Amino acid sequence: MSSTKLGQVERLFSREAALTNKPPFDRSFFVPRIFIQIGGGLFIPPHHDEILPLGSDYEATMAQLLETRSKIFKDIGRHLKKMSDKDLQLAYSADGTAAGEAEKEWVFHRRREIDAAFGRLPLWYSAALFRTDDLANFEHWSRSAFLTLDEVVWLSVGLEPEKAFKDLVSYSAGPSPRIGKRPSRVAKYMRRHKEQIRREFDPHNYNPDLLPAPLLDWIERVKFPVHPKFVEMLRYMAGSKSMAVNSRVPIPAAVEAQPGPMDGRERASLAKLITAMAIDGYGFDPTQKRSPIPNEITALTERLGIQVSKDTIRKYLKLGSENLPEGWNDD
Repeated sequence: MSSTKLGQVERLFSREAALTNKPPFDRSFFVPRIFIQIGGGLFIPPHHDEILPLGSDYEATMAQLLETRSKIFKDIGRHLKKMSDKDLQLAYSADGTAAGEAEKEWVFHRRREIDAAFGRLPLWYSAALFRTDDLANFEHWSRSAFLTLDEVVWLSVGLEPEKAFKDLVSYSAGPSPRIGKRPSRVAKYMRRHKEQIRREFDPHNYNPDLLPAPLLDWIERVKFPVHPKFVEMLRYMAGSKSMAVNSRVPIPAAVEAQPGPMDGRERASLAKLITAMAIDGYGFDPTQKRSPIPNEITALTERLGIQVSKDTIRKYLKLGSENLPEGWNDD
């Protein structure tokens, strides 16, 4: 148990310590260590119980698990309350470890009870119950300049983007003893959660770097369910420095109908660059006489507050298409 976590226990344990008497022996210093030795992070009192935004089925199951945790906690508290200060000091060492044989046996059975209730849970339950390192470290990720799609998917529900979580929702994963032969409802929820984010920011599987400003704008605009600390993190990231706002696929900075002092070769090169990215990122087909892609790019620039006309976009896509090399679309 780290000194930081132990300090958290002592600060947050005041309400639960009321189960015992303080003076003349300071039981509020002693009892929390016994709880931690028995149940680890399960008995670290949080400011509020952590129920992650993983759908209604997850919330209902977590409510039942927290009720079970509360019952075990109260049973332990009642047992310790019956012990005198002298008996408590004889039965347990200063770090909360059971010293007497009778208490060692009692602690053993309490741990068996905890393992029976919580030992075989999928990670998204045990992470929240035991406050493990699988919970998202928002402070760490807030220092990033951008996020990947998988990072957004898992951080947005309050979990670290670990392979173990990805495996729980993987379509290719085989039967797992943790979730049974069929994907759990939570796994199905996370598949839909990921797909909604992918369709908005990576519809063509381009794997772009996702920037905080457009993520935050979309989440607030469509009221997408995410962890509140994820929203706080995005706000911090977006406001920490000036960033180029982006959505879906990176597109070069738009140019006006009168590009300024560019010679023909530079203008053609810029047009080819824009066209290449439109082909790769938006599925633009230069051979089509009428394409919806210019309208999509126009809508993007309007969302970002960039004034570019449809005629300008069509102009550069047409110029870029005319300068594509022969066989550019050969497999």
